[in-house]
Amino acid sequence: MSQLAEWFNQFLDELRKRYESEEALRINEERYELVSRATNEGIWDLNRQTKTVYFSDRFKEIAGYEPQELKPSLVNFYRVIHPEDRPYIRQRFKEFLNSRKTFINLEHRMNRPDGTFVYVSNNCQAVGDKSGRVIRMAGSIQDISLQIEGRLRHDASHDPLTGLYNRAWMLKRINRELEVYRAYPEKEFAVLFLDLDDLKQLNDTLGHSYGDLLLIEVSKRIEGSIRPGDSLARLGGDEFIVLLPDIKTTDEGVQNSVSA
Repeated sequence: MSQLAEWFNQFLDELRKRYESEEALRINEERYELVSRATNEGIWDLNRQTKTVYFSDRFKEIAGYEPQELKPSLVNFYRVIHPEDRPYIRQRFKEFLNSRKTFINLEHRMNRPDGTFVYVSNNCQAVGDKSGRVIRMAGSIQDISLQIEGRLRHDASHDPLTGLYNRAWMLKRINRELEVYRAYPEKEFAVLFLDLDDLKQLNDTLGHSYGDLLLIEVSKRIEGSIRPGDSLARLGGDEFIVLLPDIKTTDEGVQNSVSA
């Protein structure tokens, strides 16, 4: 009888521990979800020791799933990453695990069930054991689609070195000015082409980094000499173009631009 009582007490003790463990897990998940909602970020957690994976509801929402969908697993973690980005992300995580670093930030796309995708910023924090081996990774994702789309629009119309408008943008701008001129001939405009002398010699003697610095400085000086409403672009190499809308032949702005 005493053995049965002892076994029953052990059973109750194990049941209590299991309940406390499940309760602690529930509380931790609620805490994760509160943080996730407060920061508008999706939380993920990969425990390599226990082989457990956690996705917060916000993580699933960013990926386009309902809370009851997308079972947390390592397979699904990679499955929601865009196929074109997946090899890159796998490689970066592999390098990260071998580097013994504790933090990494990655930007990539995530698939959604409806066929669309979102751009996310993925912050990952690693936890290692005494030997330095990573035993757990936890992170957060944030939807940065609007920022990425804005960045892509900016890059499509701007020169990466100087930050000025590029050739494609300027050609469209000149075409618009031509349309205005055809409708209103009195609204004249001018186009100035500028280039730098001996830039190749500078690049050959001091290096392209010095040539780049010169191009950046010249861009700033030209930009500072034109009127508000004028447009400046870099055509490429050492060539620049300035559009001066709504001018007259004696316009002070044109004279200043020519003298500059």
